[in-house]
Amino acid sequence: MVENFTMAFLMFTISTHNIKIEPILSVKTH
Repeated sequence: MVENFTMAFLMFTISTHNIKIEPILSVKTH
């Protein structure tokens, strides 16, 4: 469930801040 929420959050982040998706992904992945 947590991953699903994270996925939705990441998707929203990509739509709003496409450029800031890379750093966020790095933080979330690690």
